[in-house]
Amino acid sequence: MGRRPTAGGPPATAPGLPLTAGDDPRPLLAALERSLADYRRLLDDYAAGRTDLETFRDGTRDLRLGAVIDGVSAWLLDLERDRWLYCAAAQVQGYAVADGAREGGDTGSQGERDDGGGGSRG
Repeated sequence: MGRRPTAGGPPATAPGLPLTAGDDPRPLLAALERSLADYRRLLDDYAAGRTDLETFRDGTRDLRLGAVIDGVSAWLLDLERDRWLYCAAAQVQGYAVADGAREGGDTGSQGERDDGGGGSRG
C-alpha cells in the first residue's frame, strides 16, 4: 500500500495567486479520469461477457490510479512524480510516496512532506 498520505504544512501557494503548471491539479485529474474510464470499460466488457478474466487481468495489470475526495480536499496520486498531492480547493502540496508503493509494499510509516519543488524525478 505504500505510505499513507497525511495532511500538514502550509499550502504550496498563497490564496488568490495563480497556479503554476506544476501546481495545477487539473491535468492530473484529467489523467485520473482517463484511467478510471479505461478501467470502467474493461470491467463493463468483462461483466457483460465480451471478454474473459484473463483479458480483464491483462488490461488492468499496469493500471494504477488514486484519488480520495472529501469536500474541498483531495488526495491525488501523481505517478509521473511518484507522490501523492494534497489539494485543498486549488491549493496543492506534494507529499512523498515510498518507492516500494509501486510494488505494493507497505512501509508502515506515515507520509513525508515533499519539498514542493514539483520537478520530475531522475
